[in-house]
Amino acid sequence: MPSEYLGMEVEGSHAIGVAWDQMQGRFPDDVYRVIPLSAFNGHR
Repeated sequence: MPSEYLGMEVEGSHAIGVAWDQMQGRFPDDVYRVIPLSAFNGHR
């Protein structure tokens, strides 16, 4: 079974990048997303 969390990194001072495994069909896929910090506090 894939792990639920693979990693997180800072993308400058405006965003973070997160990666995880996600089951899509029979095999897990590595998923990577960049999330702006404004999504967490709504003030940027």
